Amino acid sequence: MMDARMEAALSGPRVPTLPAVAIRVIQLAERPETTIEEIAQAIEFDQALVARLLRTINSSYYARPRPCGDVPQAMSFLGLRAVRSLVLGFTLAKSIDGGGEHDIDFPWRAYWRRAVRCAAAARLLAPRVPGVDADEAQVAGLLAEIGMVPLYRLHGDRYLQTMDACRDDHARLIQEERRAFDLDHAAVGAMLAERWGLPPELVRAIASHEHEPSDAMDPLARITALSAMAEQAIGATSARLRASAEASFLRVSERLLGLPRPQASRLLESLAQRAFELASILEIDIGPEHEPAALVERARAMREPGSGEGTRGVLDGDDRATFDERLAAAFAGADDARSLALLMVEIDRASGTGRARRDDVLMSRLEATLAESAGTSGSIHRLSPTLLAGIVAGPGGPEASRSAMRIAERLRHDVQMRRLAPRGAHEITVSIGAAVQGAQRFESPDALMRAAMLALSAAQRSGRNRVGLFKPAHDPTAA
Repeated sequence: MMDARMEAALSGPRVPTLPAVAIRVIQLAERPETTIEEIAQAIEFDQALVARLLRTINSSYYARPRPCGDVPQAMSFLGLRAVRSLVLGFTLAKSIDGGGEHDIDFPWRAYWRRAVRCAAAARLLAPRVPGVDADEAQVAGLLAEIGMVPLYRLHGDRYLQTMDACRDDHARLIQEERRAFDLDHAAVGAMLAERWGLPPELVRAIASHEHEPSDAMDPLARITALSAMAEQAIGATSARLRASAEASFLRVSERLLGLPRPQASRLLESLAQRAFELASILEIDIGPEHEPAALVERARAMREPGSGEGTRGVLDGDDRATFDERLAAAFAGADDARSLALLMVEIDRASGTGRARRDDVLMSRLEATLAESAGTSGSIHRLSPTLLAGIVAGPGGPEASRSAMRIAERLRHDVQMRRLAPRGAHEITVSIGAAVQGAQRFESPDALMRAAMLALSAAQRSGRNRVGLFKPAHDPTAA
């Protein structure tokens, strides 16, 4: 009976298939006698794939000292497994093709976001386990959830209802799938990978990626299960679930990998950015680098009483004046003649020792500089050790956005030119997001804050050391 259900899940006309070039590369990569020339010949039939491969190899992701000009040279540099990883990544999104009219209800962005986070985590964790190749681990993470697609395409709305029943707790999905269909996406994904001709260790990793990581697992399966746990630690929508997953990840990675908890915490902190970089390379749409809801939650948490990261108004020193109150008052006073700009300023990076002290010095100088530009009608608030909010009144009409952008650009430029940098600091930059009530119409102070945070995220995604002005295109929830 199980075989019949599995066959039904994998025999439909819309089950994901791989392009011929990907299948050929997989087959060649499994043969010990395969030469670089054979792989190069297989890839060179697809010129679009060649262009993407060379563009990726010459990107900062691989940090090559000299440009790579052709596929054989790329093969020599990367090796067979890395090329297989990239080819699978490049072709997977196209082969699944979430753009068809039958697939519009499936949460593709959430699916791909989880996939690339798992892939990025697996790549970061792989060096901790002898014999696990980082590119192999990246493929395992990227494919871990692939079984969800055939199940959705077979069961349609019933599968979406099953996902909804988990209430954003992905760890419950396996149980709900088994209850509804007597199948789960891990088993379906493993069988699909086997039919694609992927190596047995990859098949086993996909099959067990939702299991509790243990020494009894294959090394690759252990890394893949840990990467799924790491993804949940940063990706779960509930703060409670994130905290629980983070605690589990820190405990298990220390026990199985000997990864000290401070290092494991830093890995989690870097994971969202690494995943976004990987998604950009593979040309997979996962939405903004930071989810809008998470950005707003972050800003609100930073200004909650007792959070340890209080708000302070630099202009008049009134510590009792909260950010919410100042923003609400300024928002109420904005009209056709008077605009309100909200600037979110965040330190991008700082290197060297004494980073926290230098960040504090820079933030103090940013506050003073922004306060001077804002004038007596504005207010400046430090929302976190590296995030600053500036509430700036200005002229209404067409000049509103230009005035705000001038202030933001001057501030960014002063930091880049080291005019505000503390002594001994290197490569400090800031990114700034701006939203202007007057240039556009926002329904509430919260909507204005959300727009400014989205603009900040867009500036950071475009390379950091940028100023971003909110545009409706920044909002993935807009119609």
